[in-house]
Formats: sequence, structure tokens, C-alpha cells
Amino acid sequence: MFAAIAGLGVAGLDPVGALILTTAIASGARRSAVLAFFASSLGVTVLVGVALGESVQRLVDVVVSLIQVPDPARFWLQLTAAVALTVWAVRRYRNRNQSSPSQSRRARGSSMPAMLAAGTAWGIAALTDPTFYATAALAGQSRGIVVPAVLVMVWFLISQLPLLAVTVTYLINSEGPAVTRLVALTKRLSMALSHVLTALLAFAALLLAASSATYLGTGLFLPL
Repeated sequence: MFAAIAGLGVAGLDPVGALILTTAIASGARRSAVLAFFASSLGVTVLVGVALGESVQRLVDVVVSLIQVPDPARFWLQLTAAVALTVWAVRRYRNRNQSSPSQSRRARGSSMPAMLAAGTAWGIAALTDPTFYATAALAGQSRGIVVPAVLVMVWFLISQLPLLAVTVTYLINSEGPAVTRLVALTKRLSMALSHVLTALLAFAALLLAASSATYLGTGLFLPL
């Protein structure tokens, strides 16, 4: 099963989390805030994955397409994530022309509470990844909580390998040449990266909102 989970992790490889973290580092995020983002995104992803896997196993006796699972918990998770991502995207869009934000605003955006909130939202955003549902379904076949949690964690660490690399590199040596070059590149491309990140957040929010609306109307989720 670990091989299957690893394969799903490779299939779900995603650099967006690393992009979010790199932007925060360029804005002056401290080590503790960087660690908070990574830990909260990992923890929330594992919690959601385990809960989703248990839900699937309770509702079916054989493998059933996750798109057909009438799970109110999944609805509320998706709706909450859609609202959070929408607010985030709107705020970024409204501030799009402020190329040189004040130090206080930059500090707030990369503070511990802000990074915890961002990590939580990013963890819930795993619901937009089809490989996450496959991982949850496989993990749910194992009894207990520990093994499913470990399986979802393996998927996260592989699919978020760019995020893991940025986090570890920064925690080891925040003033090292690798981090310095990464931050310098991010600052040079800050405007373009900001627009890309805002668009990705808005797109993820739209997908989650559409899936929630479809569930209300038909009892089925979109095949995200």
C-alpha cells in the first residue's frame, strides 16, 4: 500500500505550497512562522484525510467512487475552504498595485497567526486534488487511526516535496546562499508571482464552491 500511496504522491506533486511559503519568506517570515505554516498544513491535511477515509469506509462495503459519497462533513470543509481562499484572493487582488507594502503590513502577512491560518487553508485545499481522495480511500482501508494518518502523511510529504525542501532549507540556514538566491529571485518576480498565486487561490476557491453548490443541488460532488 505504501508504494501505491507514494505513486499517488508523485502524481499529485504540487509546487504551489512552496510558492506561498517562499513569498512569505521574502516578506520577512521568521523560522517559527515558516514552521507553523508547514506543520499546520501537514496536520490539517492528515486530519481531513483520515476523517474522509473513515467516512468512506463507513458508508460503503466495497470501493465506491468518492464523488458519490454524500458526506456533509466534506461539504462543510469544502465550503469553509472556499470562503477562506476567496477572502485571501480578494485581499491580495485589492492590494495588487501596492508594489512596496509597508513593513508593518508585510510583518502581519508573515506573522505566526497569518501563517497558521494560511497553512490551515492550504491543508484543507488538498480537497481540490483527486490524488488526495484516492489516498484517503486507500488509507481508510486500514484499521485504527495511526496507519491511515501515516499513509496520508506520506502522500503529503511526497506531493509537497517542494514545500518540504524550502522549509528544511530555510530552517537549517535562513541566511544560506540557497535561501538568499531563492528570496532574491522571488523579489524580482514578486509581481508576476503575486498575480499567479492570486489566480490559483481564486481558481481553487471556485472549484470548491462549485462542488459544494453541486452537492446541495444533486447530492453529488464534482469530480475534483
